[in-house]
Amino acid sequence: MHFDFIDLRLLVAVLETGSITAGGERVGLSLAAASARMRGLEQQAGVALLTRNPRGVQATPAGERLLQHARVLLRPAAG
Repeated sequence: MHFDFIDLRLLVAVLETGSITAGGERVGLSLAAASARMRGLEQQAGVALLTRNPRGVQATPAGERLLQHARVLLRPAAG
């Protein structure tokens, strides 16, 4: 599996905002691009990371685990 940092930043933004649209905007992606990246991330993971509903998105248990790892990887290095 290969996750790039854009995908991980997007996942964090989407779950923090509860919206693919708002998460995409936060990282500078259109809704179409953000949605495609999230689908690709889920395909690579082989599991649903988000529960989509009319009011937005929420993390699945797998999404919560990946979110925790993403936050660690994206944390600035202490130096």
